Amino acid sequence: MTPKKISDEWAKFRKKEKFDDKFQFYSLKDTGITDLLNSGIPAIKVRDQARHYDLKITESYTARNKFADETIKNSSFNFRF
Repeated sequence: MTPKKISDEWAKFRKKEKFDDKFQFYSLKDTGITDLLNSGIPAIKVRDQARHYDLKITESYTARNKFADETIKNSSFNFRF
């Protein structure tokens, strides 16, 4: 199996399923990273699996509208501004 073969097979699949060209093979990795983070897998473990050199890259896949973690939300810590 070569990178070209994978790319060619993906192109055939995308055409057969009438996927828009904007859906690249790499999009599957993006979705996988997001799904892992949303399922509660620690970001550091996802970073290692994705082979990112910086945790900030991995964390960029987290949803911007996520609510506070229950542990933090229920803590007695007082945030002062």
